[in-house]
Amino acid sequence: MARYKYTVYVHNYQFNPPAQITETEYKYFKELIRANPNAKLNAKLQENPLKKGLKILSKVAIAPLYLFAPGQIEGDIKSAMNKARAQSEEDDFYLKLKNLVIKTNNFAEFAALVKQQFPNYR
Repeated sequence: MARYKYTVYVHNYQFNPPAQITETEYKYFKELIRANPNAKLNAKLQENPLKKGLKILSKVAIAPLYLFAPGQIEGDIKSAMNKARAQSEEDDFYLKLKNLVIKTNNFAEFAALVKQQFPNYR
């Protein structure tokens, strides 16, 4: 029986927190939350729908080729799982940061709580 050998390439995604926010950013976030309590601190610009559609179309067009490259689909699945985990960590971090902004009355109090909640955050 012949064996088929293949290589799996997995992209590693990792969330790295940004530098500690400044007093100006703290005041901006405070105003942002006051104006819209549902605002997200890590909101990104929306991707162009046409560009997103082309990405999906290209993946659908290439999908039949995965039959000849099982390592590729395995790598894509593991990469997607890594990306989802990193996104979840980012969302959790910014949600905690938002709650600290809401809870505090001034930047000094915020900075002290950030040091307690995130000991490795600089």
